[in-house]
Amino acid sequence: MTSKLRHSFPLLGQIEVPLHVESDRTYRLLERFTSASVAHLQQLDHLGELRGVLRCGLHSRYEYLMLQLYFIHYFKQTAKAFGFSSGVFLPSGQQVSSCEELLKSWAFLEEVGHLKGTYEAERFLLGVLTSNSTSADFFLSAFKDKRGADFAKQVLAREDLWSLHRCIAWLVLEHHRDNKLTDNKEDIEFLIEILFRTYITRC
Repeated sequence: MTSKLRHSFPLLGQIEVPLHVESDRTYRLLERFTSASVAHLQQLDHLGELRGVLRCGLHSRYEYLMLQLYFIHYFKQTAKAFGFSSGVFLPSGQQVSSCEELLKSWAFLEEVGHLKGTYEAERFLLGVLTSNSTSADFFLSAFKDKRGADFAKQVLAREDLWSLHRCIAWLVLEHHRDNKLTDNKEDIEFLIEILFRTYITRC
């Protein structure tokens, strides 16, 4: 199946980005999660508290997502970037149909874990987790999957603000995967595989 997302930018005008195979699968799955849907991303301020300091316009995380998707699509369709049509094998042996689809899926997954207030809110959370061992232990105990827990430990040890949202994204995916009422566990595990094997392991 193919979905199409649209957005209007002052300089680019109305843009339309098609989603095929894995990116469509990712989009449709995340739309089922309140904290990862397009409607949620449209309510998140991309700059968070920084916007008040810069006194600039409101830009949502959805707008940022669409800009990423647009450029991925542009480089594939218009710039004819080398390798964007090639299939990609994950270390697990699973195949993603193309580099374009992998990049688009990454773009979606990068938005899943951001909190309201984005990096300033995440900076505050990281400060709590790195200064309070009880809070850190509670946070780490939420991970049921050793891969996610090990990554979260590294993020806290490095005080890596720029990766904390990936830990939160992992928890979101894991929570829905392990929910007894979830009927798409295989799809969620596939997203975890993409997040872990091709992103987290390289951070």
